[in-house]
Amino acid sequence: MRKIFPCIILLLVSISLSAGATGGIEMWTVEEVGTETFPAIGINATFSPLIIPIGIRGGIEYSWKHEEDVPVIGDVSTSIFFILLGLEYYISPPLSPVSFYIGSGAEIITISGSSSGSITGDYSYSSTKFGFLVYTGVSFDMGLMGFFAETGYGTVFAEDANITHIPIRGGIKVNI
Repeated sequence: MRKIFPCIILLLVSISLSAGATGGIEMWTVEEVGTETFPAIGINATFSPLIIPIGIRGGIEYSWKHEEDVPVIGDVSTSIFFILLGLEYYISPPLSPVSFYIGSGAEIITISGSSSGSITGDYSYSSTKFGFLVYTGVSFDMGLMGFFAETGYGTVFAEDANITHIPIRGGIKVNI
């Protein structure tokens, strides 16, 4: 037991954490319907050991869109909330503040919306699906602060439609 305690302390000290806020756009495509672009905001955190270039990432993002006076339908509001749990691999040149990363992970996606029109009446819906996201990005670290930009490709496992999304986002992060 005495030998395990120093190993646990060493492991905890050797894990880095970066947490950040993101902003950007999400381009959602539904087969036979088309592509819509939504603004998006989110937060994420990545835990990684200092000695190996792999990290575990968790993130939450929210996208929304409101359109007024759509012909026949009326006012339309759509919101998309998703949670990501993934793995990242870092590629960093020696002694450089710039690092590149690739990652992939599972998503839980909730899509909800409502419409209100004189012809169609009031209508609302909500659906939760699972998905998968593959992404890549670049990170610029300056000590405790850093910036990043990334993009990716995701698919939603829906039995009734082929749904994909492309996130384009950037953000600021704090390295601990």
